[in-house]
Amino acid sequence: MNPYVVTLLVTGAINGALGVYAWRNREVPGATELSILLVEITLWCWTYGASIWLRSPALTRAASEASVVISAFVPVVWIVFVLRYSGFESVLNRRWIGLLLAEPVTFSVLVETNHLHGLLWLRAPIQRVAGLTIVNPELLPATLIHIGYAFLLVMLGSVLLIILAVTNPTLSRSRAAALVLAALIPGVADILALAGMTPVPGLELTPYALAATGVLLTWAVYWGRLFDRIPVSLVMARDTLVEELTDPVLIVDGDGVVVDHNEAATPLFDGDDVGGVTLADHLPSVAGLLDDAADRRGEQVVIETDGRERYFDVQVTPLVDEDRPAGHLVSLHDTTAKVLRRQRLDVLDRVLRHNVRTETTIIKGYARQVREADADLADAAAEIERAADRIAGYSEGARNVDRLLDGPVDQVVDLAAEARSVVETVDEGVVRFAGPRSAPANCPGAITEVLDELVENAVEHHDGPTPRVELSVQRDGDTVTVEVADDGPGIPSTERAVLADESESQLTHSSGMGLWITQWVVRVAGGSLEIEDNEPRGSVVRLHLPAADATASTAA
Repeated sequence: MNPYVVTLLVTGAINGALGVYAWRNREVPGATELSILLVEITLWCWTYGASIWLRSPALTRAASEASVVISAFVPVVWIVFVLRYSGFESVLNRRWIGLLLAEPVTFSVLVETNHLHGLLWLRAPIQRVAGLTIVNPELLPATLIHIGYAFLLVMLGSVLLIILAVTNPTLSRSRAAALVLAALIPGVADILALAGMTPVPGLELTPYALAATGVLLTWAVYWGRLFDRIPVSLVMARDTLVEELTDPVLIVDGDGVVVDHNEAATPLFDGDDVGGVTLADHLPSVAGLLDDAADRRGEQVVIETDGRERYFDVQVTPLVDEDRPAGHLVSLHDTTAKVLRRQRLDVLDRVLRHNVRTETTIIKGYARQVREADADLADAAAEIERAADRIAGYSEGARNVDRLLDGPVDQVVDLAAEARSVVETVDEGVVRFAGPRSAPANCPGAITEVLDELVENAVEHHDGPTPRVELSVQRDGDTVTVEVADDGPGIPSTERAVLADESESQLTHSSGMGLWITQWVVRVAGGSLEIEDNEPRGSVVRLHLPAADATASTAA
């Protein structure tokens, strides 16, 4: 059998198998169009291969016409596949697809009825050339219009794939090469055929070219993971997502030059043309974060723009091309209002705490004078002093809340070791500990103060002669549970209700900050807080926290 025929049969079978594979894995974006394209390529290869292999004129003409009809639809499926992959899905509605299909449908009808009207060709002599049966029709303008339409769709799809391959900063060289080759091969084949540069006069090269393109695209989609690593709607995402972000976004190459940006980034450069500028010349504080290949999140910088200072949280994401650094994606979130509000709250906090300390000192001083001057009012004066101490304690407690919750959030803490340390700070015999030698958990470092607060409250609020507190730590799968149980008066239901409602009102409020701090810290860690009545009396407080890897290093 002639090698040209064998090549078409083999490549057709390969594309058919790949088409079935693509159809069975349709969850990959664009796979449906790719599957249809591969099946059409298979049918084109086989029917054209049959036409150049058969010797019977009638069978050759029938196979040739079938090949022409199938080939008429390949450019349409090709351009639909490329448009969907490139992100121009907005044009792929029924109206546009109908317009694209109108020409090949009309052409196919004319092919099957050409013997009646002769609009496509007048005569189609059959010749044997190099062992092949070649049909050489004398083409009329209507056929040339169809060839031009098909060539336009193929070239348009090829250009879109090439643009996508060379402009996407996250595309590796191997995947970019696959896209470029897949796009160039059909176009080059059409040009060679139009120029008459074929190995056998009259032999069509396009079926061979598209067979190679089908293999390349399938490799890119499934084994090159092309769709997994590049957003299918890359172009549309660039226009509709990045451009509409209110946060400035920059793409910086390996030399620190800004190669792309969104509109929100323009004011940071004082109206200068952003494209092509060196980041270090305009935003040195941001450029200083690009020194290594690691992700950076939450770095704060100060940038002067429009004559005033603005604060930004910066996120830097390295762009990698096959394990080689290719640049950075930089996004900046304006936190100026948050920082200024924080500064105002800090000032207010300092002033308020100073005033509270001053006023409570005055109250206690006058209460002492009253107690010393009138023995009958001694008890009332003492209560006034205790109330003043509580007010000062609330102020200090609020300050501790701010300090604790402003500390490191994601740490590995050995809760068993911390629990033993808490026990050592309490009178011997009051608190009993049970737990493993080590129980690391992912939680804020403030968990140490939380444990100390829970144990201290259980001891201080006990209304009996000898408090008994049991502190235990237990790991169960992915959770570490810390339990504090006492035999005191228990936690009032009103305080539990406040925690459940996550709010305080004038009529229902918590008397202290301890449980609030506990709930906040546990929530930040991604855990949960549980409070129950103990038997026969008292309360049980359980903290459920996410366990950490036993090999992880713990916070000091």
